[in-house]
Amino acid sequence: MEEVDTGTLAKGAFWTLLGQILAKLFGFFYVLFLARFFLAEEIGIFYFVYGIIGFLSLFTDFGLLQSLPRYVPYLEGKGRRDLLYSFLKMVAVIGGFVSLLFSLIIFFISSSIASFLGKPEVADSFRILAFFIFLNEMMGITVGYLIGRKMMKHSQLILGIQTPLKLILTIILAFYIFGFTNLSISFGFLLSFIPLVLAGAYYLVRDIKSWEIKKVEKAESIALLKEVVVFGIIMTVIASLSFVTMASDRIMLGLLGGATAFQSVGVYSVVTTFAGLFLLPFSAVLTIFFPIVSELFGKGQIDKMKKTTAVAMKWSILIGAPFFILLMSFPSFFLRAFYGDEYANGAVVLVIYIIALFIFSLSLLPLKTIGAMRRLDIELKIGCVCAFVNVILNYLLIQLYGMNGAAFATMLSFFVMAVLTFWYSKKLFDFDFPMDIIKPTLLMIICTLLLSFLSDHLLSFVSSIPLQGVEKAFSFIDNAFANKAIKLVILGLLFFFACALYFVVLILTKSFGVEEKDIIHRALRKARVPEKYYFWILERLI
Repeated sequence: MEEVDTGTLAKGAFWTLLGQILAKLFGFFYVLFLARFFLAEEIGIFYFVYGIIGFLSLFTDFGLLQSLPRYVPYLEGKGRRDLLYSFLKMVAVIGGFVSLLFSLIIFFISSSIASFLGKPEVADSFRILAFFIFLNEMMGITVGYLIGRKMMKHSQLILGIQTPLKLILTIILAFYIFGFTNLSISFGFLLSFIPLVLAGAYYLVRDIKSWEIKKVEKAESIALLKEVVVFGIIMTVIASLSFVTMASDRIMLGLLGGATAFQSVGVYSVVTTFAGLFLLPFSAVLTIFFPIVSELFGKGQIDKMKKTTAVAMKWSILIGAPFFILLMSFPSFFLRAFYGDEYANGAVVLVIYIIALFIFSLSLLPLKTIGAMRRLDIELKIGCVCAFVNVILNYLLIQLYGMNGAAFATMLSFFVMAVLTFWYSKKLFDFDFPMDIIKPTLLMIICTLLLSFLSDHLLSFVSSIPLQGVEKAFSFIDNAFANKAIKLVILGLLFFFACALYFVVLILTKSFGVEEKDIIHRALRKARVPEKYYFWILERLI
């Protein structure tokens, strides 16, 4: 079997993880700001409208944007930059025009949409977020190209600045223009996209200028357009089904939640956003993983593609385990500490949703490999089944258990997705469930149980550490913010402890493989650790 390009995979994952940590850090303060100053109903209105607009945006460009992440690395692997250039022009012209048209239509009929839903209070948010469709299309084209070309440093730098911008803009709008309403949240979110689009366009144009582009025959260009449109329409259907699986819980909670529906959506959205910390490492690996396997498939290197999928799955669990251990061990503490007692009621949601995300993460990489093989029929089948299961379960469980039922419905639908994904992976490219991930997963569960048992003692110890300097540094903003900053430091300390605990357990059980040893070897050499020391370290890892 061919060797995996661990260098490209690790470097891409590093830049993606760095960018996402930056985004999550500012995202923490963003959600904290919303929870501190806005009513849960105002937050709920924003997420309700955003969920619907996000769903509508999938149908605005005939699926061209959905095709971009697959065709950029695929055509690059084929050595057809001429066709890739032609493809980019098609996506920019058609996608830009149609998405702008859709934005204007929704803007003018926003009152009718709100009346149809029986929620007139959401009309203004619909008018504002209508233009998310156009800006999201433009960002998808520019940043999607950079990711497809494996330019992870540039793409993650661009994505990493959105959350700080969103936070700053929302603060300005809330304090000086619209007050603490959903309008400030909506406008702040929308305006944060504009610098990203401009920066992405700059890097895209700069990269293309270095190419030697040959003229493409008109017949070949038309044939590509037909192929991409058919591919894109099917991808749009698949993406809409995926959206239903991922977002129907919020929408249906808003529709079925009764008098406190928007309050439940607000709490649920904040809690599940916090749970998204667990997906940080998976997203980091996935972002670079997809263009790599797409290019490998374009080159016909199936064995290397299978090996890359297995290695990426193991790395995702190794990196993600500390997040799982931390969030599962202190659910009520973190929600109460950061967001208040109202959000602490979502502790059960947090636990269920993290388990759901772990199940989802197991199937994510093999499912993307199926996507890289352009087996849309398989993706469509999986998407249809999971969306159907998700909607039915949400309808039944939300009415009985509220937001806890929504989280449980999501977990069960992700389990169905995982079973179908591994069954089709075996059938399509003879991919066996990697046994290498069982050991680190079991160790992750053991560490979680151990840390949960010791949670009260650890919190007592960490709380005794003098952190007056941190409180004083943030007290000029708001006393509540200063208190939350201390809690963030506590989270960091507990995270460090979870990392150390898991890493020590991995070393003691010799759970590192050859690929992990190779990456650690490169890191130690780059850090200029003396050779005699890093050989001693590597001998004890496996």
